[in-house]
Amino acid sequence: MDGYKASLANRDKQNERDHDYRKRRLNRDFTMSLSVLVLASLGAAFGLYLVVAGSRAVGSNVLIASIGVILYVLKGSSEVFKQ
Repeated sequence: MDGYKASLANRDKQNERDHDYRKRRLNRDFTMSLSVLVLASLGAAFGLYLVVAGSRAVGSNVLIASIGVILYVLKGSSEVFKQ
C-alpha cells in the first residue's frame, strides 16, 4: 500500500511539473505573438504614413508586408511558434 501511495505522489509531482512547463510555454508563445502583432501594427502605420507622405514605392511594400504578418499571426497557425 505504501508503494502505491508513493507511486501516486510521484505521478502528482510529475503532473505538476508538466503543467508548469505547459503554462510557461503558453505564456512565452502568447508574449511572442503579442510582440510580433504590436510591431507589425507599428509597421503598418509607418507604411501608411510613407504612402501618405509621398514615398509610395517603399510605403506600399512596408504596408503590404505588415498587413500580411498581422493576418498570419491572427490566423493562429503560425509555424514559427510550433516546435
